[in-house]
Amino acid sequence: MAGVIFSKTGNTYTPLSFGRGRTLDSGGYYEPKQKKTETGGGSVQVCDIGVATRYKTCNIDNITPTIYNQLVNFLKDSTVRWSGKTFTFTDEDSATYTVRYWGEQLEEIPMKSGNVDVKIPLRIE
Repeated sequence: MAGVIFSKTGNTYTPLSFGRGRTLDSGGYYEPKQKKTETGGGSVQVCDIGVATRYKTCNIDNITPTIYNQLVNFLKDSTVRWSGKTFTFTDEDSATYTVRYWGEQLEEIPMKSGNVDVKIPLRIE
């Protein structure tokens, strides 16, 4: 089982490898593209407006401050621009996805060792 890798052609910080990333346990979900409403009489009306969107959370455990800074710089780079552009995500089973970072903030959870855990929400394109 390989580690998680983020990559993007032209990105200074690519490939960015995480030896301890786990995504299979992290879960994922589909978000249907529908407008839903209930009328005053209790009838439900649903309008389909597109295909469902798939998301995955990539949990990276116990990364060093150096790798964390490389992650931030990878996401800030003009080739990715946080959610602005797509990049390639390779999971621990070597499956690849075209994704976008899909969070409002990059949360870091400090550990006693000085390393951090991060949860990276991804939108699968």
